[in-house]
Amino acid sequence: MQSIANQHPIHMIYCWIDRDKFHERKDDSIYERYGLDRNKKMLISVSAQWNDRATRLNDAIRLAHILPNDYQLVLVGKMASKRSLPSNIIHLGYVNGTEEMSKLYSAALAYVNFSVEDTFSNVTGETQACGTPIVVFNATALPEVAAIKEFIVPPHDIEAMLEKVKEIARNGRQHYSKRCVEHVKANFDYETNVGKYLELYKEAITRKNTYT
Repeated sequence: MQSIANQHPIHMIYCWIDRDKFHERKDDSIYERYGLDRNKKMLISVSAQWNDRATRLNDAIRLAHILPNDYQLVLVGKMASKRSLPSNIIHLGYVNGTEEMSKLYSAALAYVNFSVEDTFSNVTGETQACGTPIVVFNATALPEVAAIKEFIVPPHDIEAMLEKVKEIARNGRQHYSKRCVEHVKANFDYETNVGKYLELYKEAITRKNTYT
């Protein structure tokens, strides 16, 4: 069925990331506070809910099973599954506040996004605003959100995801940080995207006044 909106102009406006809240924050106290191993490389992923109905948790567990011993995978969000998690997965549940999340994003080597259904994914934008590269599946809007296009892999291809993570480890997180931050600034800036809404409202008011 064709959309009834196809005869009207379409304007794409991204969600925005508050870079005053999400930026690189280094705080070594998070390792003890959240039970993390400071001697291991940290991967992070966030979901409102980790459950057995979606594929995210299954892919996270699959990745954990093939991670080298010097890695740990941190899952943030409600755990609605009763499945046993591998020992190298640290589940944090709810994290209080944007400052704490920024510290976790900043401590991670990379953000691994297991979604195949996100329409934008604020968390991946937030992570990049903190200077941390993301590895995502080639699904829905995620390729648009990613600053480093080389780190887009086929959906559910955990082996390919791990290879990209290892590439980040070889080059170092900081090698990609500036590109990540600049991508967020250029595409997901608050003033730019809110400004686009204001321009549309102004155009709508102008058209209305023209026909009245």
